[in-house]
Amino acid sequence: MQVVKRAIGLAGVLVLVLNAVVFAQDDNAAANQLVVTNVTEIELDGSISARMGAYLAPDGSQYALTAMPDEICFFSLPDNVQTVCGTMPEDSFPDPGTITWSPDSRYVALIDNTVLRSADDSDILLIDSQDGTVTNLTDDGYTGSILSDLVSAMIDLEPRWVDDTTIAFLRYRREVYEEALPAELYTVSVDGGDPGLVRVLTLSKGTLDVYVMDWLAGTQSYAVSLNQMQTPIFGIMYARDGAFPVPVNMVNTRGSRQEGIWAVSISSDGQYVFSVDRAALERNLAETEGIERSPVQVTNTTTLKTELITSDHPVSEAGWSPQGNGLLYIVRYGEETELNGLYLTPAIGEPGTQLLPGRYQTPVVNAIRPIMWASNNTTLLYDSNNEQLLLIELGTE
Repeated sequence: MQVVKRAIGLAGVLVLVLNAVVFAQDDNAAANQLVVTNVTEIELDGSISARMGAYLAPDGSQYALTAMPDEICFFSLPDNVQTVCGTMPEDSFPDPGTITWSPDSRYVALIDNTVLRSADDSDILLIDSQDGTVTNLTDDGYTGSILSDLVSAMIDLEPRWVDDTTIAFLRYRREVYEEALPAELYTVSVDGGDPGLVRVLTLSKGTLDVYVMDWLAGTQSYAVSLNQMQTPIFGIMYARDGAFPVPVNMVNTRGSRQEGIWAVSISSDGQYVFSVDRAALERNLAETEGIERSPVQVTNTTTLKTELITSDHPVSEAGWSPQGNGLLYIVRYGEETELNGLYLTPAIGEPGTQLLPGRYQTPVVNAIRPIMWASNNTTLLYDSNNEQLLLIELGTE
């Protein structure tokens, strides 16, 4: 696949430089002025479509591209050169929306079947971006339907990185003629071996009611979303430093935003968890029901208070700063307006500043995923108006 880059002229970003923001560093509180310093259009063979998505590595050195249903390719940045591709196993229907990078930007993990679409058993796949090697880390020898009561299977979901070489994931065990078992949390090494049980999530009733997870790499803290319609009970459970996960914003109200949570993400300092209300995002509920239905909201893990990222606009998508709890976020109204664009807030509770006007979204496939704010202050976004993948670089004046 040929990839060509074309940088937007400096004259086109001079106005953007005026949109400076101050963000605090964790240790010394030194202020830096972050602005958009460069925008590069990445031209692909075709456009980002339902079968194609780009996933930026945490250090910004490369990205993974789901170019074909059975292939994931890697491209170096900033030169945009294809380095290697990994081919998916036969008879699998991998879910690229579950792609997640290791903290050291070497591996990606994903599941090998889209469980909610195909109803087939899923395992955790590992792809090495250095040589394209694809490894099934949790192969249980079964690849068929998970709907039959006549089979035993282990359904593995939501890979997340504990550290550079350890992956956490959710597992549901199905036993022949047994009642549904609760969700369990496991870890597995990139070197293989038997997965190790971390915890049984006892509030789970075993009906894929825990389907969303995030893990704060380098710690033992994680968050899961519980969606249990039979009870009913909905919301986020958070485990700090390996403690038993406790509710942080649980409700038993049908139609609440908690019922529609489809993604959670923990801030780099562990102080906040943001959640994405899928119904509000897909149906523009904030524009009809008020900003209280902003798709992305944050919950303080200490006070347990859930709040808006900004009271000025509904936030459609967001991604944490590599340090602290600053956010890049996207404002995307249903109609064209100068308020649409990419914004940055230096910390929760601080006002945000527009960095780029326009209509943007994360360039991922069939999923709701956080914006990747790489450690080199770059991000990849899809420009919906111009149907273009953009590499956006932030820096100082």
